Amino acid sequence: MEHPQQPVIARNHRLRTYWHKTQRLVYGIWLTTLGRPASKVCLTLIIVAFSGAIGLYYAEKNHSDDYSTVGNTLCSVVVLLISGFDVAPPSTRFGWALAIFTMLLGIAFVAVVTADLASHLVRAAIRPWSQAKVQANNHFVIAGWGRNDCEMLNNLVSDSLPILRHVVVIDEKVEQPPIRDPYVHFIRGNPAESTALELAGVRKAAVTIIPLDWRIQSDSLKDSVNTLIMLAVEGCNPATYSCVEIVRRDSKRHLSRTAANEVICVGDLSIRLLTQAALNPGISLFLSLLLSPEATTRLHKEPLPPPLAGMSFRQAFSVLNTQLEEILIAVERRVGSGEQKIIANPAQDISLAAGDHLFLLGRSTPEDLRRAAQTQV
Repeated sequence: MEHPQQPVIARNHRLRTYWHKTQRLVYGIWLTTLGRPASKVCLTLIIVAFSGAIGLYYAEKNHSDDYSTVGNTLCSVVVLLISGFDVAPPSTRFGWALAIFTMLLGIAFVAVVTADLASHLVRAAIRPWSQAKVQANNHFVIAGWGRNDCEMLNNLVSDSLPILRHVVVIDEKVEQPPIRDPYVHFIRGNPAESTALELAGVRKAAVTIIPLDWRIQSDSLKDSVNTLIMLAVEGCNPATYSCVEIVRRDSKRHLSRTAANEVICVGDLSIRLLTQAALNPGISLFLSLLLSPEATTRLHKEPLPPPLAGMSFRQAFSVLNTQLEEILIAVERRVGSGEQKIIANPAQDISLAAGDHLFLLGRSTPEDLRRAAQTQV
């Protein structure tokens, strides 16, 4: 059976990827050139100068051949901006006033460029650029970078994701950003200190990731350091969604006293994955594929579209699979005192309710889900 919506959705995914790539390119240009204060000042000076050129043209067009056309006047203004009075002098008082004003703007233009270059060199000499506060909202913060590869960063800033977000990495031992990308920022400092967290904008961060520092030899010390970082993050912004990686299962009881939302124990995951790989050969390759954002089909979590509220799990499964070729795997529901419960492929025919989240296997975005759900109303 053919699904007519699928080509449209696939095209939308490609357009979103192209848009993210363009957005990344434009932001990189803005960050390195146009976003600098000196660039804004220089642009203002040029606009004012060429506005004065129009006045100079109207003041001198009937008195001097050098200003008789707009082209000649613009050439004269360029010379005034760069080298001073190396052009034919105006004939009227108003023309003289505009010419002097333009020349002063040229002096200011050269002064601003020189000052910006000098300040950049001084700042690079006396203070690392990694100490500037990051201006971002709803971004990712990675508190600690004890990794040997950059797979995590590449996944977080992938153009294939529905939303392109900034990522801030904090570490006191790394000299430069792990990867060169305009959406990846680096703060050199101790992630367990509030100063570094404030520079990373953790108060406005959507998610804070605390990975293991594999440069530390002791497993107990690894977990202790991450617990201290979690306490520091909680002190700055307890509302950020925090994901903490640990080695020892015993460390979970310490982190249970903090505001950590997800505690990922490497030991538990390794044992379970090895067991399932032995019982079901190839399952580790399958899971690796699902967890990659570059895969044609990925595992993702989305809020329940309101039109699907009240449907049974089986009905929602049928709607999403027919409209979007999505596979509904599980439902996350809030129970009790804020506790989240995940119901995977329920045997009973439960009904979906407002506030539920869906675990899906596919490539759809929240917008795709809302459009598909609207067709059922």
